[in-house]
Amino acid sequence: MKTLIYDGDEVQVTAAGALTAGTGTLIGVLFGIPQHNAVLNDLVTLQVEGVVTIAKTDETAVDVGDALYWDDSAKEVNKTNTGKPVGIAVSSCAVTAGIVTIDMLLVPTVRNDIAA
Repeated sequence: MKTLIYDGDEVQVTAAGALTAGTGTLIGVLFGIPQHNAVLNDLVTLQVEGVVTIAKTDETAVDVGDALYWDDSAKEVNKTNTGKPVGIAVSSCAVTAGIVTIDMLLVPTVRNDIAA
């Protein structure tokens, strides 16, 4: 019996609203990077595994290995453990005005507070 549908580095989902290519999105507990622009109810491909360049809080220094969390309001990652954990930094940067992206390994996670 064949159970594998596809490898899973990318998944196709129905957009829950307008999405911009390259800008992270959170759909329920699924985090990914849209590979193309989409509007409500479009089928969109999300990168959910791999290394991506993503927007980060510009006043935050990041070191390789730091856990990164998604701020869904600001549409960027930060090091504050209040958002959804989405990745691990694979590049570093000091606090420098104008450095607004970081390379991040996407890490699929599921929150423990989901009702069964």
